[in-house]
Amino acid sequence: MNAALSKPDFVYDTGFGPVAVFVDGPHHDHSDIALRDEEAAERLKEIGWDVIRVRYDDDWSKKVAEYPQVFGEPRR
Repeated sequence: MNAALSKPDFVYDTGFGPVAVFVDGPHHDHSDIALRDEEAAERLKEIGWDVIRVRYDDDWSKKVAEYPQVFGEPRR
């Protein structure tokens, strides 16, 4: 993580490569912070990480369902 100058909220090793998960609150809507977030994501991708961002205003159930390889299949 130090190489990418970022600190994800969660890290997963999926067997397909590392995944960094960021949970973004409202302050990430500010342009300077959004730019910093984007740059950090690019640095992580450059060194082989997948990046998932979950925003405070996202539908978390839908967001989690988009990535079953990371979070598992939803229960029915």
